[in-house]
Amino acid sequence: EVGAERRMYLPLMAIVALVVIGAWLLLKKWVSRRGGTWLEWGVVAFVALALGGTTRARNEAFASPIAIWQSAVAATPNNARAHSNLALAYREAGQPSRAEQYFRRALQCDPAYADAQANLGIVLAERGEVVAAEDHYRAALRSEPDHVRALNSLAISLEERGQVDS
Repeated sequence: EVGAERRMYLPLMAIVALVVIGAWLLLKKWVSRRGGTWLEWGVVAFVALALGGTTRARNEAFASPIAIWQSAVAATPNNARAHSNLALAYREAGQPSRAEQYFRRALQCDPAYADAQANLGIVLAERGEVVAAEDHYRAALRSEPDHVRALNSLAISLEERGQVDS
């Protein structure tokens, strides 16, 4: 799960603190033998720049919802949820064809994934493929009979086509 490293921040604080203190003490001992505080500051500056660069690179993975879910798909290529969420990000960014591509990939990973079925139906309905959309809503409901988005979307679609009894 991309972003799950947040679960490690607190446990790693003690280890990082020990490493930093230990490195500082070793550096102080080494520098005191050779003299000169410029070396201390040079090492500190180097480490700070290296860690800052690493942080900047990692933050790029969290720059947008698309970037976050692309990272998830790259890390777990057979994860239906990651593909489905990437598809949602593309849909929200106004890229329905990319959204459709990733909803279909999610369904290749897990054909019974109700969220992907319902959301693919919505993308197809927006494109005017109403019958195909209804098929996906029904597929979502076979997997999860109480899926609200699929129920609502199917009801709206049937009502718009005059398929609902008054």
